[in-house]
Amino acid sequence: MIISSIKSDYNKFFFKLLIFIFIFSLVSGPFVPDLIVSISSLFFIYFMIKQKLFRDILNNKLTLFLILFYIYIVFNSLFSHNILVSLKSAVPFCRLIFFALSVSYIFQNREYKNFTLYTFIILYSLLFADVIFQTIYGFNILGYELNINRVSSVFGDELILGSFVSRTYGIFLFLLFNISPKNKIILFFYVTTICLIMVILSGERTALAIFIMIMFFAFFYLSNKYKLFIILIVGISFLSGLIVNKNSYERIINHTLSQLTENSSLNFFSFRHQLHFLTAFEIFKDNLLLGAGIKSFRYLCSNDEYEKKIHEFIESKDNFAFYAKTDGYIENLKIPSKDDFNKSYYRQLVKKGEKFLKGDKLYFFYEYKNGCNTHPHNFFMQFLSELGIVGILFFIILYYKILKYLIKRLFSHQIEDSNYFILAIFFSTLFPLFPSGNFFNNYLSILTFLPLGLMNLWKLKN
Repeated sequence: MIISSIKSDYNKFFFKLLIFIFIFSLVSGPFVPDLIVSISSLFFIYFMIKQKLFRDILNNKLTLFLILFYIYIVFNSLFSHNILVSLKSAVPFCRLIFFALSVSYIFQNREYKNFTLYTFIILYSLLFADVIFQTIYGFNILGYELNINRVSSVFGDELILGSFVSRTYGIFLFLLFNISPKNKIILFFYVTTICLIMVILSGERTALAIFIMIMFFAFFYLSNKYKLFIILIVGISFLSGLIVNKNSYERIINHTLSQLTENSSLNFFSFRHQLHFLTAFEIFKDNLLLGAGIKSFRYLCSNDEYEKKIHEFIESKDNFAFYAKTDGYIENLKIPSKDDFNKSYYRQLVKKGEKFLKGDKLYFFYEYKNGCNTHPHNFFMQFLSELGIVGILFFIILYYKILKYLIKRLFSHQIEDSNYFILAIFFSTLFPLFPSGNFFNNYLSILTFLPLGLMNLWKLKN
């Protein structure tokens, strides 16, 4: 009955065309994918009402969990520090849930999975050719030049090539081992190699960490005779990427090490990230239960009370202090310029007319006045500061369920279920110790909910 509606020749052509356009639109920017997601969700709501599928949808615990999360973020927005801004992100969020349900419905037909698999392979191949072209000639086929020596291909100034590849690579694995074509091992090694090289050339360190983590789960999925090949692929791909573009080594290795140890201290990712996290935690402490509201971080982070906390944190580290080299008076002291210290702000410790002695602290310099940005750059800290204890419980419960499933499969050696790769995607992309984008960013949300739709979110009637 319902399944038959996606088997007619007309509907097959329509859905395949829609899948093709959607997948390729993911590299064109956020507008077209978001438009398709919105239209798809509206059509699915109409279809759901017509077919009376509410009970089937609510029977699935994961779907019910998402609906409860949606209700919470809308409710939470009513108490936000900026109600209209929060509601603007919270209310349309339901389209992502219905989009995932619509994908789940369409992919009941194996033929669409097969079509999607080869569409991704074509897209990866075209991207790889463009990446190599841009790396060699300094610009890609659309004329986009290398950005700070980082390869971005068709994404241009948006340096998200690695993020796109790493977040969709798990989808490829799910489709490959779910369909299991005869040439699946060849396809696995081909796509894994070109995708890993693209991620390395992109210079995106979080994307590389996500990709390697998903490969880790793939390592245990494959039979023992292929595991050595994975190790060889990783080694060869790393060497190829670093040889083709030496700047990749500079950013992935040297720049990472310098950020971890900048300002003569061991940092969590980087000193700048620590300022984001500290600000997010201070916002959370002032809004324990419900948080400050979706997208509130960007507005609250510059508050005087949070800037003061940042300054206290910076001043707890002596390497930000400027010491007197000789005895003297403040009138005779030349204040180091921004160019001398590459820092924008300072606080004077010695008053005008006061005498200071050699070794006294005279100034504290601040490279960053506060911990501001559009978001805290970490999903866990974003949930904590913007959604509070209630919101972080949703995150913790979901992540615990994913972790429990994966551990059970790994230790029992029962990982034949291809949903294993979907949960590996979420385990990696939601990993609480990785830097991240804005969870409520439209494009990132689409990439997050797309793999969710490949799981059987609800029980279809026959």
